[in-house]
Amino acid sequence: SCNDCPSPLSSPETTILYTLTAFDQNDCSASDSILVTVEFAPGIYVPNAFSPNGDGINDHFYIQGKGISEVRLLRVFDRWGEMVFESENALPNEPAFGWDGTFRNKQMNPAVFAFYAELGMLDGSSRVVKGDVTLLR
Repeated sequence: SCNDCPSPLSSPETTILYTLTAFDQNDCSASDSILVTVEFAPGIYVPNAFSPNGDGINDHFYIQGKGISEVRLLRVFDRWGEMVFESENALPNEPAFGWDGTFRNKQMNPAVFAFYAELGMLDGSSRVVKGDVTLLR
């Protein structure tokens, strides 16, 4: 968090080696290192329902979690298999990149929709998540 404060904070997303070097008034130095090992444990959350009614709560269907670097692809399909929403190369945890419950600028009726998502993870791996989501009004 800082180079010259007495209690710096660190929240690395990958394993990192920290080295501290201190100098005294005679310009003598001493160094020490610590390896902070980060174990990758993603937490992917995809809601099973949302209510795009404009109240500011659960108005968008979007991919959430930690350890996700990018939502490479998110597609939503109606019960007949027609794609009603598609998003590519979006940020996770951002409602603005999700589906607002509309198709061709019209509000969809309450129903169950299938989704398919391809995710890029912080460790460089990829994940596929699929399932269904209920649109409530």
